[in-house]
Amino acid sequence: MKKYLKMLPVLLYPYIYMLVANINPILEKYELTQELAKKFYIFDPLNALIIAIVVHLIVLLCQISFIVNAVRGNYTSKDCAKMTMIIKLVHIPAFLLHFLYGALGFLASVWGLAFITFAIVIDLLTIIQTGIMSITTAVKCTKDKVFSPAYGVIFSILGFIYCIDVGASIYVFIKARTANKNGVPSA
Repeated sequence: MKKYLKMLPVLLYPYIYMLVANINPILEKYELTQELAKKFYIFDPLNALIIAIVVHLIVLLCQISFIVNAVRGNYTSKDCAKMTMIIKLVHIPAFLLHFLYGALGFLASVWGLAFITFAIVIDLLTIIQTGIMSITTAVKCTKDKVFSPAYGVIFSILGFIYCIDVGASIYVFIKARTANKNGVPSA
């Protein structure tokens, strides 16, 4: 369970941005915006940039930890495939909400470009981060002889393609689980 908790920042990554992007309307609803802004200056652009940098550094450290643990053999190919699949499945609602942000951008005037840009940038950053996990999982599965190197390359590429990445991660997990049951050596 501890190994799955290490990947929690990657799991929550797109949701953190949705919370930060929507915090102002939420606080305005409860009439807390002015009071909190005076106390903490949380809506300052510099603070938003600092939050973004800190979030990306934490996620990068989680990715490095995932790669190091996979290389050292602390994670089996099934563990890697399971973590990748879970993260990609949990990100589906975030991708749908980002799609809605982008769709709302077409209805808005000039500010719509901000909605569309936000949705595209966060989606791209999210798919890159989960794609890194897909590459690590494919390499681990290839090393553990779950599938051939050619399939490893294919699944590494599929890990960066919207929608297809989820299906590919499910397939890799099923393949790794089946191989684990059939006696493929695991760490």
